[in-house]
Formats: sequence, C-alpha cells, structure tokens
Amino acid sequence: MKSQKAGIETVNYNGFDYIVHPAFETNTSIGGWNEDLSGIWVGKYESAKDTATDSNSSDSGGSGTNIKIVPNVTSWRKISVGDCYTNALNYDKDKGSHLMKNSEWGAVAYLTHSQYGRNGNEVNINDSSDYITGSGKGSEDKNLSSSTGNEYGVFDLSGGAFEYVAVYNEGTTDSHGKSLIEETEQQYVTKYKTSSSVTNYGSYYPGDATYEVFTGSGQDAWFNNKSFLMNQTFPFFKRGGSCSGIDGAGMFYADFANGWIMGDGSFRVILAGI
Repeated sequence: MKSQKAGIETVNYNGFDYIVHPAFETNTSIGGWNEDLSGIWVGKYESAKDTATDSNSSDSGGSGTNIKIVPNVTSWRKISVGDCYTNALNYDKDKGSHLMKNSEWGAVAYLTHSQYGRNGNEVNINDSSDYITGSGKGSEDKNLSSSTGNEYGVFDLSGGAFEYVAVYNEGTTDSHGKSLIEETEQQYVTKYKTSSSVTNYGSYYPGDATYEVFTGSGQDAWFNNKSFLMNQTFPFFKRGGSCSGIDGAGMFYADFANGWIMGDGSFRVILAGI
C-alpha cells in the first residue's frame, strides 16, 4: 500500500477509517472542489455532437454546446483540448457541467474495480474503429464494456476514442489548451507540475489512478494498461486509450498528450452539484 499524500481526508464509519476520494473533497490543488460534494453525475458515454441542432452539422471538430450523451452514435472527435473544456463547461452551467477531471476519472476507475463494479476485472474494450459510443469488443456482450457489467454502468472507459481530461502541466503556454490554462475557477481544472520525465510519479495526485496503479515495470499499470504522466513537451492528459488497443487501452490507461486537434480524441461531461 503506497503512502497517502498530505491533504487527504479520512472519515470513520462503523469503526473503520475510509479515505475520502479527492474527486469529492474540498481541495482544489489535488483535483477537489471549493466545498465537499455528495456526488457527481458521470456522462454514461463519450460525448457526441447533436448535429440536428448544431450550426456546424459535421459530427466532429470545433466548439459548440449541443452535446448529446447517447449510445450508438459517433463520438465527438477532431477537437482540441481547449474546445473539449469549453464545450463541457457550457453544457449546463447551472448543474456544474465540466470536462471530466483526472481525479474524477480515478474515482470512476476505482469504483469500477471494486465489488460495486467489476470486482477486480477489467472492462472490455470498445474496439469500434468508427468510434461508435457504447460499443463492445467484437461480438461479445456490449455490457461487458460497462463499469458495472450491465446496461446501467458507464461505457467507453476503455477504447473508443481516448478522452482528454481537465488537467495541464503548470507553465505551459500551448494555445490549444488556452481555456484550461486561463481558467480562474480552479475547482474545474487541475494543475500538475512535472519534469521532463513521463514516469516522474512524485508529481502524482492521490486518487487519480496513475501512481497507485503503476506496477513499476516499464510503462505498465494494472491490466497492462499504459501508464505515463504528462511532461513539459506534452502538457495535457488523456485517459482510456483508443479503439485499436495497441496502446495498452483500459480504464487505468494514462498518457501525455498535446492539445492539438486529434482524430481519435474525445471527451466526457460531468455534472457536479455545486
């Protein structure tokens, strides 16, 4: 068991001490909030563009607020990390909509791994080369690609398109992520401070499912998922991996990214009761 970092809250319940996951606690410096949350609402699928109502009828690229979160559609790709951030933030401001944070990805991954999710089993990859949301692995049951192994869980955590999260490396001036970098509400975005090394796990934040799941072997995390941190050259972060699976895709996949418009990059919207 790796040691906790300073700032982590614990609560006692029925005689047992439990860690409060940073995705719900008051601590913006490690991916938390301005006040404790009772819960978050996670987009069930990767985001897609509602082409029926968006002035840009293409199913990819650019900014907009007309997001739909449904199965069996093409995920919204060819989009910069900055547009991912802005689109998610504008989705439903009254309900605290925002681009999924790294801490929130970690919370979902750990819940999926627990007895309340897949109980130690990896979710199946969404290997749709057309980036169709809610797809599974070949002819296998699509629900095996869910966080709960049934239709009620969260899909596309492994494969599909990789997903940008609301994180950047402190000091970057990459214009593709300008909206993240200039955000004054730090509860919506998390700053890391990493070196040139992509395995400098001293820069990790607890609960984000990077350092804690790193096996210490090469670049591997649990289930042989790829596990790299961002660095100064690639100052943004992506999770989940892509549909090809050749990159060690999975719910514990973590990798550096630039903020450019990527053909296989998408995003997920979260609601927080703030």
